[in-house]
Amino acid sequence: MDKAGLLKIADQYFIASTGLTTANLVRKIQRAEGHADCFATGKKNCDEMTCRWRDDCLDDSGFGDTNGGVSA
Repeated sequence: MDKAGLLKIADQYFIASTGLTTANLVRKIQRAEGHADCFATGKKNCDEMTCRWRDDCLDDSGFGDTNGGVSA
């Protein structure tokens, strides 16, 4: 997901994005959507089957980069 898409989702939940890293913003959205806020934390076993970032977290190719797997 690109940065504009991420900001659009944040706006839907009235989440202020100023000063947050991408990974921290994703975690705030995860909480707002009722999921554990575990994006890009290194968790390898995920039971959040409906989380929109689950595949990104479990895919080693995009996991752990400076943007937390989300393109800027």
